[in-house]
Amino acid sequence: MLPSIFGAWGFSFIQCYLGTPPFALSDTDSPKAILERIGKGEFDMTGRLWESISQNAKDLIKLMLDVDPRRRISAQKILSHPWIAKRDKLNNSRLERKGEKL
Repeated sequence: MLPSIFGAWGFSFIQCYLGTPPFALSDTDSPKAILERIGKGEFDMTGRLWESISQNAKDLIKLMLDVDPRRRISAQKILSHPWIAKRDKLNNSRLERKGEKL
């Protein structure tokens, strides 16, 4: 599992941002399969939910969920990551899920 708080932040970030856990690939995933993916750091950033997510946001998510704590992004580097540091230049359009504004 992700032993660092930054891994937990990354997980929570995806859960809040997309409304779905990052390691579940389908509604039929077993808890065991999900836990195995968490331990390996395997997640998928394809599909309809990910289409409107910027490359900078995806990059930050990958850095936050790295299973190796030596490679995982630090809090200081999170704050200087382009997705955070240049948030005033982000697209302000509303996200939609299944035709519903979020």
